Amino acid sequence: MRKRTTILSVLLCATLAACGGDDGGGGGGGVGGSYLPLGTTLECAGSEKVTGIEAETGNLICGPDTDTDTDTDTMYMAGAGLALDGTTFSVGFADATCPGTQKVSGFSAGAPVCQSDLQFSLPQVPRDNRIATVDTDSARHMSITIGADGFPVISYRESGGTDLRVAKCADTDCSTAPTLTTVDDPDGTDDVGEFTSIAIGPDGNPTVSYYDKANGALKVAKCVDPACAMTATLNVLDGADPTEDIGRYTSLAIGTDGFPLISYYDVTNGNLKAAKCSDAACTSGTNIITTLDGLGLPDVGEYSSIAIGTDGLGVISYFNRTDDTLRVVKCGDAACAVGNALYLVDDGGGDNVGRYTSITIGADGRPVISYRDVLNMALKVARCGDGACATVASVTTVDAVGGDVGEYTSITIGSDGLPIVAYYDATGGNLRTAKCGDAGCTAGNTVVTVDGGFVGQFASITIGSDGLPIIAYRNDDPVSASLRVAKCANPFCLPYWSRR
Repeated sequence: MRKRTTILSVLLCATLAACGGDDGGGGGGGVGGSYLPLGTTLECAGSEKVTGIEAETGNLICGPDTDTDTDTDTMYMAGAGLALDGTTFSVGFADATCPGTQKVSGFSAGAPVCQSDLQFSLPQVPRDNRIATVDTDSARHMSITIGADGFPVISYRESGGTDLRVAKCADTDCSTAPTLTTVDDPDGTDDVGEFTSIAIGPDGNPTVSYYDKANGALKVAKCVDPACAMTATLNVLDGADPTEDIGRYTSLAIGTDGFPLISYYDVTNGNLKAAKCSDAACTSGTNIITTLDGLGLPDVGEYSSIAIGTDGLGVISYFNRTDDTLRVVKCGDAACAVGNALYLVDDGGGDNVGRYTSITIGADGRPVISYRDVLNMALKVARCGDGACATVASVTTVDAVGGDVGEYTSITIGSDGLPIVAYYDATGGNLRTAKCGDAGCTAGNTVVTVDGGFVGQFASITIGSDGLPIIAYRNDDPVSASLRVAKCANPFCLPYWSRR
């Protein structure tokens, strides 16, 4: 694309009289003095698409997107070539294609800039949140992320067959029938797949950590394709003695070296542990296993959640059952093997707090944690005062409706840089979200019921390629339990809401 762009600029200069103009260069200035500025991002706003370049200024000419081809949308007809009309030209970029239903909205360094197709769902048109059933079998322990193609991928335990599954969505909201794959225990003879956590590796393929209940072990599945449809590499990282119980509450992140880092709970010894893989599939015999907390306490490490800080080191939130508190470990190195620091985040003033923790890194580099206040049956959020959580900036009760809320929390950072939390409302049997009004959720929060009627357990939230939240969760209907996905219509997950 860089060579093509350069050639087009020469053609334009040859057609116009004064290439270079008064300013002696491209990208603006006098008549005939502009060309496609390489290295500059050129984009149209909203749902409009590139239809040409204005010769005198170098600005994009934008027009409505009227192309309905959703397979390989380029906004141009192949073979259209170069068309010069007065002071503008347009180009037929037959090779500037975008994946799936995305559209060409500009060019950066000679390559197409791709964005979501909004021609049939413009932001100003009020729309409801979209609910899709992904798997009609009973599902638990969901974890969702976005694949390299921009479409969601979900790991979970299929409860009926007690196996590990992966669902690969075929569009941004999972409304098209996804690819469903049994990754471990296809014959249903074992009991695997609880406490799943999924992330995309540097190769664009998923990696899943999970608990093998039959063998009391922590396992990892490394997929060899984006949908995990082909046989994955399965490895035991810790445990594998049926008399022990190791590997519950797994949480996986990809380190800055491209290899997985996993936090989990050792039930047998009552410890929080970390496993650092020495290769992408965790096959190496040099994987590092470290006990992070629990050596001097009888029972710590449940509900662990891990994220990689801006310093490249892991930070882990977890529940200390010994004193019913929320705690954080800040890793001292990439493997969490040495120099780790332990911090108390919330003791609830003597209350029972810290279950169902979920951690993410805020726009300012500080961890933000969602969790449950058991005594008050409420959702809380803690914002750390620094990257290690050695200090706490704020602890806020975000939702306490007088019922029972705050189980199965999952937190991420929205496209606006502010947190959003998905969680379960046990009183109403609902899936809810809390969109925070500031970095610590201390004010201006928007709480919404997204789906209702025996739904919302095992919630897992991420931000889609279009910048909108998407949540995987369990439909616990006693007749037809299933895996569902909710795609929010806007950053607040409010139905039929729009800005004016």
